[in-house]
Amino acid sequence: MLLFVVVASLQTAEPNYRQTWYSKSKQPFAGYALHPILKSYGLQSVQSVYAPLQQQEAEEALEGTILLIGNNLNLSEADWQVLQQHLKAGNQVLMAGTQFPQFIKDTLGFQLQNFNTQWASGLSFQETLEREVGLEFSGLSGGPKRPVRVSALAAWHEMAESNTSAAAYPFENLAFNEGGRPVARVYQVGQGQLLVSCTPLLFSNYFLMDKPTLTFTQGLLSWLEPAQEAQHFEFYQVGSLQSQSPLRFFLKTPALKAALILAVLTILLYFIFASKRKQRAIPSLVPITNQSLRFVKTLASLHYRTRNYYGLAQKRWQFFTDFVYRHYRIRLKADDPGAWEELKARSHAPAKVIDQLQSLKSKAGEGMGEGALFTQEKLLNTFYKQTL
Repeated sequence: MLLFVVVASLQTAEPNYRQTWYSKSKQPFAGYALHPILKSYGLQSVQSVYAPLQQQEAEEALEGTILLIGNNLNLSEADWQVLQQHLKAGNQVLMAGTQFPQFIKDTLGFQLQNFNTQWASGLSFQETLEREVGLEFSGLSGGPKRPVRVSALAAWHEMAESNTSAAAYPFENLAFNEGGRPVARVYQVGQGQLLVSCTPLLFSNYFLMDKPTLTFTQGLLSWLEPAQEAQHFEFYQVGSLQSQSPLRFFLKTPALKAALILAVLTILLYFIFASKRKQRAIPSLVPITNQSLRFVKTLASLHYRTRNYYGLAQKRWQFFTDFVYRHYRIRLKADDPGAWEELKARSHAPAKVIDQLQSLKSKAGEGMGEGALFTQEKLLNTFYKQTL
């Protein structure tokens, strides 16, 4: 398992070519590099908006320059009305896409078509990405003076005049492809200006990092006037980032979401508490009691019943001499009067008791009687009481 994790971590992830223009993604066709470049053109603040234009207007949050970039800019008619009012108030809007609602194309009097698709038929994605076509500006002071070679993938579409309606607003073509067809034009809508481009991929990370292609994109951005606020409406393209999992249905419905969470928690609790190995109950054991005192009593009874008074006296005497050695470091012997004198001096026991113990020890023998044993026991108890 550990080897699998290590090998998986060393593998290089393949690039994701999904076209999202998502400002927080570093994938080739996302928009991570777009906002910093926009700020270099006088847009002091670029805000990502994940709501439609109509909702932003209802919340009185629609302001400044508007950026709409994506493949399918599926604005509603209410959104388009809001956008036109915003333009007429003197604001700028940059709208780059390859698919527009029909009512927008009718209002602006254009249609989109593929550029010179004959040579492109049969080409792979990589071949199309590497194939170059020429784009050039006309009438834009901030644009490059010479044609710019860009990837055919980014310049796949071109604009043509609509066959059904004329433009409702005056316009000027800003850029053309090598076939002489416009790829960007500016509409004057009231006091504001609308820049429409059919090359949205030029605003993605891949082409913003390509220096020759960036020259053309910079020309388009030079059209923008400095503004305090710019709003990038990612709502119309961020749908491609939504999860395609079947769980979306459960997570969007509050009741089903709560049931799903409850089911997961129940399973977790089962694994925590009920998945342990079951075993029979172990009976409680009676703790082992201290049998030392009972043994001593049994042994003493045995000695007493056999009338082995001298044996009992010897055992008691051994305990006494061990006690004296542990407490006073004196080794007592019946024939060593110096040790007894030292015990008198160092212990708190009466000298008379010590003398009697010494005398009793010197007289003890095999014929020791019961009375002598009791006398020794009383003297020893008196000694212990005085010294402990």
